[in-house]
Amino acid sequence: MNPYVQAIVTCSRKHGFLIRIRSGGHDYEGLSYTSRLSYTPFVLLGLSNLKSIQVDVDEGTAWVQSGATIGELYYRIAEKSPVHAFAAGICPTIGVGGHFSGGGSGFLTRRYGLSADNVVDARIVNVNGEILSRESMGEDLFWAMRGGGGASFGIILSWKINLLVVPPNVTVFTLTRTLEQGETDLVHK
Repeated sequence: MNPYVQAIVTCSRKHGFLIRIRSGGHDYEGLSYTSRLSYTPFVLLGLSNLKSIQVDVDEGTAWVQSGATIGELYYRIAEKSPVHAFAAGICPTIGVGGHFSGGGSGFLTRRYGLSADNVVDARIVNVNGEILSRESMGEDLFWAMRGGGGASFGIILSWKINLLVVPPNVTVFTLTRTLEQGETDLVHK
């Protein structure tokens, strides 16, 4: 899949380096480029070139590499079908690698669950440099990497996701209220 990622994992482990991962989007917390309070040397691994997206409308799935952004994923799905979508965030520049491994919340979450709930397989490089699938990694690791911070468990190269069937037309609106107009009551409802 990607021998360079495997080599980085093996070399970093041999020399005692931490690995910081940038999946391809932006990083609000700055965790991908700093060692925080630790003075342990680290390698910054950017996955932004791993952005292949293969949508299979007939199967209702897609394989998405971790360097792709949510916007790119939405675009590739829309190219193939006007009635398929995926439950992810609203910011198109977020990388799927970080978003999915953190759970992934968005507009469709209430109806279809988090992004991580719709992940059905993945390819991950473990600490030994081996590429694992859902079957070979086991259900505990597969569960943990979809909400427990995927970088804690290995480097996720790609995700297999279930596509969602949605209506061809969706209405979105914003309702703005001030406190004087009953904003608090609206939030409670």
